[in-house]
Amino acid sequence: MVLEHFEVTAEQYAVVFTANTTHALQIVADSFSFGEKLSLDVYIGVASAGTGPTFAYLRDSHNSVVGMREIVKTKVTKSFLECFNFELVVFYIRNLGACHTSAIFQVDNIFIVDNLEEQLFTHGGRGLFAMTAMSNFCGRKYDLSIIDTLQNKGWSVCLDAAALVSSSPLSLEEIRPHFMAISFYKMFGYPTGLGALLIRRQLRTTLDAVSYLTPRTFAGGTVSQILVDELHSVVRENIEERLEYGTLNYYAICALAKGFSDLKRYGGIQAIHEKTMRIARAAYERLKTKVHWNGKPAVVIYGWLDTSQQGPIVTFNVLRDDGSYVGYSEVEKMTALFGIELRTGCFCNSGACQTYLNISNKQLLDYYEEGKRCGDEKDLIEGRPTGAIRISFGRQSVDEDVTILVQMIDYCFLGVQPSSDINFPVAIDCYSARISRLIVYPVKSCRGIVLKKSYLTKTGLRYDRIFMVESCGTVLTQKREPKMCKLLTKLDESAGMLVLSSTEDPTFSIRVSLFDGNEPSQARIVCVNNIQTSECALEATTWLTSFLKLPDCKLRRVQQYSNKSLSNEAPYLVVNEASIKTLADAIGISTSEAVHRFRPNLVIRGIPPFIEDTAKYIIIDNFRFEVIKKCTRCEMICVNPATGAKEPQLIVALRNFRGKQKMTFGIYAKQIGEEAGVIYENSNVHFE
Repeated sequence: MVLEHFEVTAEQYAVVFTANTTHALQIVADSFSFGEKLSLDVYIGVASAGTGPTFAYLRDSHNSVVGMREIVKTKVTKSFLECFNFELVVFYIRNLGACHTSAIFQVDNIFIVDNLEEQLFTHGGRGLFAMTAMSNFCGRKYDLSIIDTLQNKGWSVCLDAAALVSSSPLSLEEIRPHFMAISFYKMFGYPTGLGALLIRRQLRTTLDAVSYLTPRTFAGGTVSQILVDELHSVVRENIEERLEYGTLNYYAICALAKGFSDLKRYGGIQAIHEKTMRIARAAYERLKTKVHWNGKPAVVIYGWLDTSQQGPIVTFNVLRDDGSYVGYSEVEKMTALFGIELRTGCFCNSGACQTYLNISNKQLLDYYEEGKRCGDEKDLIEGRPTGAIRISFGRQSVDEDVTILVQMIDYCFLGVQPSSDINFPVAIDCYSARISRLIVYPVKSCRGIVLKKSYLTKTGLRYDRIFMVESCGTVLTQKREPKMCKLLTKLDESAGMLVLSSTEDPTFSIRVSLFDGNEPSQARIVCVNNIQTSECALEATTWLTSFLKLPDCKLRRVQQYSNKSLSNEAPYLVVNEASIKTLADAIGISTSEAVHRFRPNLVIRGIPPFIEDTAKYIIIDNFRFEVIKKCTRCEMICVNPATGAKEPQLIVALRNFRGKQKMTFGIYAKQIGEEAGVIYENSNVHFE
């Protein structure tokens, strides 16, 4: 069924089942025989001067492809690792013999010394070219007709087709690469953890691609004979048995029959291709016409230079009305409110990311020094984007998805002129303020408790965020499970108990010890953000599982003598009541409801709106606190505390007020000296 889908037979290709696409690529890198071994010399370049076994890949390659070089460079004592721009490869293939040695030619306004032909076609040893079929960054489809030419010139092409075959037909009969890596998860959405390496059997020479793969090790089921006390082993002749180490995922492989059968009933991969491209083209056309009130573009799209060579992906960034970029993390937070699933960042394709965003190697290294890491939310550095936003369309996508995306752009990023920076004529240290509310949240992401007084501890206010709820090992928050806002908490300090109930049935409650579990046989320790926690009473597990309707819910408590709580960034979150009122009035909700949404520990009254952003120190009575940072907000502030429904108005109002700045609200603080004591509602507050 796998070979039939790609229009070949078992006489033409072998199928080796793997854990995923990355695994398939690693098998090729590890097993490929490059030929001669010379002195140690590893070089990475666009056109290096020298000969030897060569591994090449496109700049637009997934990290899994680029990672093959780490295996290759350990195998041969002299190798050349080449990173090619696709246009240069095509240029030479189309102009063979038209250029002379050391000539200079121009491609895409870049002048290149003409020694690439030597690297492509006259290398020593055997070459392996890992080629991207479709960019997972922007959906660009590469011209696969060059594969035959490359292989006729001594290269073996390993095609990374994972992104392409998820939504497009591909005929191995036409393109005939020596190797192809795919993921069935990307094709069907199930099963996870199953891919394949397809290996070409029939070549025009006396050898086939199978002969190019020589495993460097063996495992159960891969050998015909082995001597344990001598270095002797004979691998199996069948290539599938030779490369499939250990026990295969048979259940997942059996499930493929259902996947291919379902695909056939739908009308085949061509039907999916036509549908997804129609929707993607509509998204592209509607996004590219988005402009601000002043006529400036609101969206910049990457790729889509040739719609005939494009997959169902639209990658873009959002622009403000002055041409500056909106960070992709901010856009992601907005899309979450509209139920839009997308990816942000560089999508594990650093080369394409650098190319389309015009980021040099030096800049990328500088970004790392400034703290930028793959997968974080540092989306802008000096106003430049460090990644992009990608929407991908599949079989289940519908036209309404595009409409919702466009509505989100209109609602959240168009038609509003950003607020200018606020000037404060009087410095914050001239004001005398007081605490208007003290709030603790014994269970992370559940309802808080307003107190008249609270004790200061080394982890923050006493009893604040010392419990959490998890489901199957995953910590639950209102962002993940909005129903958490319906969980009520109450302190019975005289009995040393936490009382849990819900807004749906406040008459029913569960009582849990405020201290560590008293049944060691039932307690277990896990690490959540480097915080050790232990499981609480079984009654809480049963009740939470029933109430939240999620599997295996557990209540866990931070160990009693831990020096950390479950707060996100710092022990205390401080907000300004006037700032809250400004945003609440803008969207027509009460200040009290807004306080619930922002989930502060301390609410301060008596200072102008947003002047708290300038504070460096806070003095409450005789206790001194240092401001750590501003609190960056996410879609959790959009959860209606009464219903659990997500309503975007509050975060949009905050975004409108902040303009080009990060969507922050409130300040994180920690106590200086960690002196024990008590603070009260109406305690005096001063700022520095």
